[in-house]
Amino acid sequence: MERVDELVERECICRDCSTYVAEESKTGFCYFGTSEVIKDEKGCLCPLCKVAAVMELKGEFYCTRGS
Repeated sequence: MERVDELVERECICRDCSTYVAEESKTGFCYFGTSEVIKDEKGCLCPLCKVAAVMELKGEFYCTRGS
């Protein structure tokens, strides 16, 4: 079975999201936790992400709200 952190590294789409900011260096907020950098919610790709689907998450804005 694939480790979740490997799945995040391969499939995470956080950087493609309009809420993601250039100053942020992390991704995989659904797994690793919220961002200390991202403050404004501009749009959300979380529901489209394979990582969130594999983890059976149903929310959005994991970067600001957590999972």
